[in-house]
Amino acid sequence: PVLSYTGNTSICYGESTRITVSGASSYSWGNASSSSLFITPKQDTTLTVTGTMQGCYSTLEIPIAVKALPSVYISGVDAICSGDAATLTANGADTYLWKDAASSTTTSVSISPLYTSIYRVTGTANNGCSSDAEFTLSVNPLPIISINAPNSVCNGAIATLSASGANSYIWNGNIPGANYQPNITNDSTFTVIGTDLNNCQSSATKTITKIDLPTLTYTGNDNICLGETSRITVHGANTYKWNDNSVGSMVSLIPKQDTLLTVYGTAQNCSSSIEISITVMPLPSVYISGTNAICFGDETTLTANGADTYLWKDAASHTDKQITVSPLSTMRYIVSGTNANGCSSDADFTLTVNSLPEISINAPNGICEGSTAILSASGAASYIWNGIITGANYQAVITKDSVFTVVGTDINNCRSSASTTVLRLSIPELSYTGETTVCYGEKVILQADGANAYQWHDGTINSNYVATPEYSTTYSFTGTTQGCSAQITIPIVVKPLPVIEIIGKNEICMLESTNLTTQGKVSSYKWNTGDLTQSIEVSPFVTTDYIVTGTADNGCASTDTFRVKINVLPHITIDGTRDICYDGFTELKANGGSYYLWDGNYAGNTLYPHISNDSTFTVVGYDDKGCQNKASFDIHCLPIPELKAHGSDSVCVNEEVTIRMSGASSYEWHDGSKNDYYTTISEPGTEFWVTGTLNGCENTLYIPIYSKSAPTIWVDGKKSVCKGDSLTLTAKGADTYRWSNEVYEDIVVISPNYSTQYSVVGIGENGCSNTYTFDVTVNQLPTITITGDDDICRDGLATLNASGAETYHWDDAATSSGPTMKAILSQSRTFKVVGTDNLGCSNYASHYVYVVQEPNVSFDGDTITCLGDSIILLGQGAASYNWTYNGDTLSTSPVLKLKPGGNQVIRLSGSLQKCTASRDIRINVKTPPTVHITGDAIVCPGIPFRLAASGAESYIWYSGERTSLITDSIRKHQHYGVTGIAANGCHDYAEYEVNVYDVSKLILQTDYKKACPEEPDTVIMRVSGGNEYTWESIPFISEVAYNSADQLLLDFDETTLIRVRATDFNGCSTNEDSVLLVPQARDSIRFEVYPTYIEEGNSQVRLTGITPTNTTWNWNMDDDSDVLVGNNLTYNYNIAGKDSFLISIVATDAYGCVYTGEQAVYTWRDFWAPNAFTPDGNELNDSFGFKAREYFTKFEFIIYNRLGEIIYSGKSIADRWDGNYKGVPCPWGVYGWVVNYTSDYKGVVKSGTKKGFVTIVR
Repeated sequence: PVLSYTGNTSICYGESTRITVSGASSYSWGNASSSSLFITPKQDTTLTVTGTMQGCYSTLEIPIAVKALPSVYISGVDAICSGDAATLTANGADTYLWKDAASSTTTSVSISPLYTSIYRVTGTANNGCSSDAEFTLSVNPLPIISINAPNSVCNGAIATLSASGANSYIWNGNIPGANYQPNITNDSTFTVIGTDLNNCQSSATKTITKIDLPTLTYTGNDNICLGETSRITVHGANTYKWNDNSVGSMVSLIPKQDTLLTVYGTAQNCSSSIEISITVMPLPSVYISGTNAICFGDETTLTANGADTYLWKDAASHTDKQITVSPLSTMRYIVSGTNANGCSSDADFTLTVNSLPEISINAPNGICEGSTAILSASGAASYIWNGIITGANYQAVITKDSVFTVVGTDINNCRSSASTTVLRLSIPELSYTGETTVCYGEKVILQADGANAYQWHDGTINSNYVATPEYSTTYSFTGTTQGCSAQITIPIVVKPLPVIEIIGKNEICMLESTNLTTQGKVSSYKWNTGDLTQSIEVSPFVTTDYIVTGTADNGCASTDTFRVKINVLPHITIDGTRDICYDGFTELKANGGSYYLWDGNYAGNTLYPHISNDSTFTVVGYDDKGCQNKASFDIHCLPIPELKAHGSDSVCVNEEVTIRMSGASSYEWHDGSKNDYYTTISEPGTEFWVTGTLNGCENTLYIPIYSKSAPTIWVDGKKSVCKGDSLTLTAKGADTYRWSNEVYEDIVVISPNYSTQYSVVGIGENGCSNTYTFDVTVNQLPTITITGDDDICRDGLATLNASGAETYHWDDAATSSGPTMKAILSQSRTFKVVGTDNLGCSNYASHYVYVVQEPNVSFDGDTITCLGDSIILLGQGAASYNWTYNGDTLSTSPVLKLKPGGNQVIRLSGSLQKCTASRDIRINVKTPPTVHITGDAIVCPGIPFRLAASGAESYIWYSGERTSLITDSIRKHQHYGVTGIAANGCHDYAEYEVNVYDVSKLILQTDYKKACPEEPDTVIMRVSGGNEYTWESIPFISEVAYNSADQLLLDFDETTLIRVRATDFNGCSTNEDSVLLVPQARDSIRFEVYPTYIEEGNSQVRLTGITPTNTTWNWNMDDDSDVLVGNNLTYNYNIAGKDSFLISIVATDAYGCVYTGEQAVYTWRDFWAPNAFTPDGNELNDSFGFKAREYFTKFEFIIYNRLGEIIYSGKSIADRWDGNYKGVPCPWGVYGWVVNYTSDYKGVVKSGTKKGFVTIVR
């Protein structure tokens, strides 16, 4: 065949081409068999294609030319400030197309981006090939300059402005530095220009407003009485701080003496102060005189003292000096007294109203005829009975109903009376009912009669008595009616019980029976089964208790209980396998008993039978109690499976053979596999077997396999090739062949692109085949890389190193060989090298070297400065910098901050893309002035002093003054600073410290001695903290005014203000201290005894001394106990037989003054009731009721007669009984009453039940 082709055979590096061949029916490219081939070669290449038609073939070579791409790059500055422009230049090609909005085609473009941007250009060479390059242009943002400064400053103060956001700053066009401190005397605007490390600049402006100092005024009461509140409100500022560190526009205080206030007002952070004097006027010493205790119903006169006018705080608001009062209870009186200066004070006076004594008589309501009644009166201090007999106690023999009256007088000489009736009571006549003869263990039940209350011999209190005696004995009881008693004795007879016992078998098996027989001396029987015989036959299904009751001739009976236990039959089971293969043995195991017997008389729990047909086995089991049961077990006989094999038994060696089985449900082959088929590769002389299982029964079958031999195949030819070359391979050892690439000849030509595994199948005469597999290694072309200089300075030496191969050939072979190439360049160029590895495979690589121009280095900054000041220089024109002095590095930053010690030369070196240039900078240093401050180093607080500055031409003090001399006054340690400026513009700063003498605080101490009433008080005053002292007093006292010592002894009987001031050893004035001397009030005795009512179980009282204080208190408790000492005590009274106690109190204060008082404590009664009344219609003592105060929340009572009948019910303490029942007058006699109540007296809640008796006398 004649071959031809179509397609592009000249392409640029990296492009692809498709070559299409025609002229034959099939084609082979080495590793492809189509008519078209698509490739992307990296170098010039020749393609070889073989075309075949009707068994004939021919070959065509097609050269492919690969053109090199241009090495395109972009040059230009790589960073600009925001808003600046830059020029980018494309290099390395012949024509260009910029990928920007305008699609520029020029070599250079001028740009001004808003932010960092990537620029791309496509360069095309004259051969028509093109490549891209990109360039990143960084846009440095302008520095954001901010000024940290107050918006406003107080008039005359220094404002501190701090610029930030850049690297160097200039204020108002000529003042360098980040910080600037001007003195503000009017509204001012300041501008700063900041330059950052990228030499980009921007500015900021700040306006500071001058704030005027506030003018302070105040309103409020600055002239007050002692103890009043002075409220002062300050105006003129926004916030305020007082000399006691409190804040707010208003201060509220209660001064004890004249006081000087100082307040500092602040408006818009500016402050001024004002002083305010507070005058304190003394109060009058008001007190009330008069008797401090009266009886209920009496009156007395109270007199106010110590002031000019008075106002009594009572219902009538009296203004007289004296008032007459008659209170119903203890009362506290208050009077307000006012002096001529308008100041007033209060006094109080407690007037105790002693209530009339509540006389009560403790006596029986009734007493047995002929007995002595004891009557005890309480509630007063002394008593008279029936007008003639004195004393609290009175004894009388009662032979009839009698009335007794007593008059009682308490310690306050107040009187009241009480009466009681004692009734004559009759002796009761007793009887009883009940059975007195019982069997042993039975109860005796007796009922007493003839009295109202009963007590038996063992203490039982009831009319009904129940007991269980163990032997014959006697019982007795006492009967009481209205407190009168009699006694009776009762004989008790106890009969013995018979002895009975049940005999029989107490344990049987289920379904068995047993006989139970009774023994004992009894005359009749009764079983719980209902039988009445001596013996019974029983056959229970469960364990059962049998009970028999036997009765003797004396009528007494006993019982006996007999338990028959039922033992359940054993539960017999057989364990074993129910399906057994034919001709097999099995194990049967019996359970549930103690011993076993199998059918056929085989003993034991285990049986091993031989199975040849279906069978049934039975076993009888016995437990350890002799009870028996049985069980049976069925066994099914299973047949043995018949196995059959299906499949070919003659195959080629190493050929797969599969055998399938039938006749069983599961199989296991000789190698352990468990399928109904078996697949394997045959080998000569192979035999294997299989075991089949059906219903658990097994059988085994042996299966032989016959194998045919396969041919031995091999391949001649080279097994490795460089990528893109071809190989010829020949197969041998068989008759016919089939290659893995579908070639059916013994010879094959291949051209693989990568290492590949090939195989050929050879078929022998017996039809058996074999396969030969082998690897063809495709050696990859070496990867050539070039490392070294990407850019160098102009006329510099470029060094490139090739790697990835064994030998190299550079396109500059005349001057370079081997892996390394060196060349001196004055312009940029591209180098190419071809490398060959140790397998003979070759590849190439190229590298572009860019020639960089040297930077133009310059700087910005002031080179003239004052000694001690710093300068800032900014390097420009390069990408990195190095500042040096005498060979030592000062900084590697674009910015150099330096404080030079004298004139010197600094070298600046700048580098840009590895290239460096240098220049020298001369620094000139001027000499500054030396500034001093002289003046006082320590001063008195608040005293003016002067400070003087020297050593310069002009001065600025920290406070803003611009003179060499200033005057000031201070009260605490202070630092002063001044800046001096010389004629050459240099300045110096000096500080001066002024201390303040520590002025001792004047301390005035007073030691009072309060006198007893009608005597003046004495005070000793001592002062410390000064050297010389000046005393004064209001009102004027000569002995005070002429005293200059550090102490003063003074007697005074009116309110007096004492002031003292001093100077210390440094001549500084101290503070003033003062004290208001007020005559101590003459205390009246005040104490508290709580409660004043006590009762049984709650008889504790608390004793509290109140005034005077610092006092020794003595308490006489009026019960023959020792005197108690203390002002906060508790005491428990024994209230038996006494209705009241009069406590005497003596208090002695620290000055020896003695005060006395008394307080009565009464015994509490919830309520009272008379023991008799006479309902005869004469309106005297015609009804019966209860007496008490109105503090009951519940009060209910009943009245009953001697038969227990309720004849009257009351629902409140106000209810009264008129002596009638259902409209009919009740007869003379004693009646009982029962009260249920709940009381609430001043929060104390009590409830309970009380009983008593009352007699109707007609």
